[in-house]
Amino acid sequence: MKKLVIMAALATLVSGVFADTVNIAGTDVNYGKPSVGTRYSYNWNSDQQYLGLTVGTKFDKFGVEGSFDRSTTGATNLNQWGLIGSYDVVTYEKVTLAVKGGAAYQVPSTTNNGWVGIVGLGVSYPIDKGVNLVADYSYQSGSSAVAAFNGNVISAGVKFSF
Repeated sequence: MKKLVIMAALATLVSGVFADTVNIAGTDVNYGKPSVGTRYSYNWNSDQQYLGLTVGTKFDKFGVEGSFDRSTTGATNLNQWGLIGSYDVVTYEKVTLAVKGGAAYQVPSTTNNGWVGIVGLGVSYPIDKGVNLVADYSYQSGSSAVAAFNGNVISAGVKFSF
């Protein structure tokens, strides 16, 4: 009986994760499928290049994404973990423009760790069912410990939805 209850709970969880809508207070809210992605980023103020992975999902026009980025260029190696929220402002022809904001925790190899705030814009273009090309511009500004990495960051990558 215990196994049956566990299997039923897992089936309910999985069906909820892969459904197209969720009912909140009697209203169906559409959300995109969970996604994973990879990206290349460049901070032109600190001349750092990053390779990163992202995991996220969307609820109607609102999105949330967790990320890990690693840089081994420049004078300092850097790991960065981020959490970014987004809001789709407009979709024209298939291109979606979103505003973004959030925070990241940076761990440089030569200085102290610290937090940065991030604001920016992103575009997404579907190239196939479940596959999008993405590009972002963001500005990050952080504590004095990681101030060397403040500045303008551009990113480009691909995102896969399930």
